Amino acid sequence: MTARIRRNPLAAAVVTLSLLALGGCSSGEDPASSEDAKTTPASATRVATESPAGPASEPSSAAGDTDAVPGACGLIAADQLSGLVGVDVGVGEEESVSPQRSVCFYSAGVITAVEVAAHYEASRSLIEEMGSTTEDIPDVGLGAFYDANGQVIILGERYFVAVTAYPPDRGRLTEAAKVLLATAEG
Repeated sequence: MTARIRRNPLAAAVVTLSLLALGGCSSGEDPASSEDAKTTPASATRVATESPAGPASEPSSAAGDTDAVPGACGLIAADQLSGLVGVDVGVGEEESVSPQRSVCFYSAGVITAVEVAAHYEASRSLIEEMGSTTEDIPDVGLGAFYDANGQVIILGERYFVAVTAYPPDRGRLTEAAKVLLATAEG
C-alpha cells in the first residue's frame, strides 16, 4: 500500500473493500480463525481477501481453480490505464495474494486485480453482505457489476478482473476492465 493511500482514509477504505471484493480462499479455512487475522492492519488485508464461502461452493472455472493467474501489473501499461481511467495512475506495485489472485496497487490509488473465475460469485456476495450496493452492467463479459465503492468487476471464461478508482467513473472503469480481461483471457 502506498503512503498516499495511508494518508487518505477514503482511499484506504476503497483499497480494503476492493481486496475484500476479490475474495475467495482455496483452503476453506475461516479467515477469522486464522493466525494471520490477529496481525497488523497492513498484513490483515491479505487475510481480509479470503472469503468464508470459498470456491468450493461455486462451479469450477474453465481453467480450473488451481491455475496461476497472470500478474495484474502486466495486463496493461500504466500510461494506457491512465488514459482509460482519466487520471495519471503512477507506478504500479504488484502483490501476488495467491496463485489464484494478483493485485496491482498504483501510486495514485488506482487498483487493478485478476482472479480465477470460480471466485466471482463469492466475491460479489461478500461485497453485498458488507452492505455495498451493486448494479449489474449489461452485455459486458459473462457477467459484470459496479459497486458503490468505486469498482467495476467483469467475469470472463477463466478469470475475472476488477478496476478500482476514486473518484469513480463507471464508464471509464468498465472500459479499463474490458482491456484487462481481454489481455488476461488472451
